[in-house]
Amino acid sequence: MFDFSKIRAFILERKALKFLFFGNYFYGFCAVGMALETYSTLDVGIDYALLLLLLISVITFYTHAYRFAHLGFDGSLSKQQFYYQRNLWYYINYKKLKWLQLFNAVALCFLSYELFIHPVPISWSARDYTLLIITLLAGLCYIGAGKFSGRNVRAGKNVIIAWVWAGMTTALPIAGHELDADKWLPFLLLFVENFLFVLVLSIVFDIKDYVLDATNGLATIPTKLGFKKTLKRTIIPLCVVLFFVHLADLFIVDDLNIGWKALSFIPFLFLLALPRLLKRRQSLLFYLFIIDGMMLFKGLLGFIVHTY
Repeated sequence: MFDFSKIRAFILERKALKFLFFGNYFYGFCAVGMALETYSTLDVGIDYALLLLLLISVITFYTHAYRFAHLGFDGSLSKQQFYYQRNLWYYINYKKLKWLQLFNAVALCFLSYELFIHPVPISWSARDYTLLIITLLAGLCYIGAGKFSGRNVRAGKNVIIAWVWAGMTTALPIAGHELDADKWLPFLLLFVENFLFVLVLSIVFDIKDYVLDATNGLATIPTKLGFKKTLKRTIIPLCVVLFFVHLADLFIVDDLNIGWKALSFIPFLFLLALPRLLKRRQSLLFYLFIIDGMMLFKGLLGFIVHTY
């Protein structure tokens, strides 16, 4: 098995890389990569302002989610653990992050005004409004209000995360664009594909927190089913369905040459290999760099194969 210790040491010795991963910029780039795949797959012109909005939105959301990480700084933990280093980073940079969050909030307001309010989106269709309203409501359910939160429902969190990512990276980039009749099926298949892809990755991430979630009484799929049943009943079946969705997209819709079609299967073949990789305990870096990185890899690869 590949040893991540050298990569971990390389990252932790460099401020820029710690900022990239701990500051959630890597998540932002993953979203941008998936949006680029949407633009190229559906042959829609790239809106760079919207990509910037997407980047800042993801950074702001996940940084907000870790807003209490600095309180979890515990000197009793091994300094070699990535968790410790992440919490220590938030502890050291807490004040800077508050100012960055304020700047990001102002930037989001400005970009939202320029994209959605100043030019009234009269070209938006019922499809655009429906998908994006559901996406917004799903995101609000994830955040929750009072005692209610989608995070407390066994599979609710995973479905919400997958829908929000699919909506933001697949539906939002084409909002306001009139798709030709022959583009509707590719759009639907890509939306389902991205939804299932993120759904699988979110369940895998819950495996990482299996012990902690079980201790805290959180109702996640791994805590309810156990590790082996999670693999057999959710991850493997979802990967098989996802594989066939991508297969349908390539051979029913796309007119790519056989070489590009073969390359596009790499991210999905990796997912099929996940059960074997997860049998051994993996580091946090594995989940951040490899699991989350698959979204960026899938997006950029999809952008390349549909552009060239």
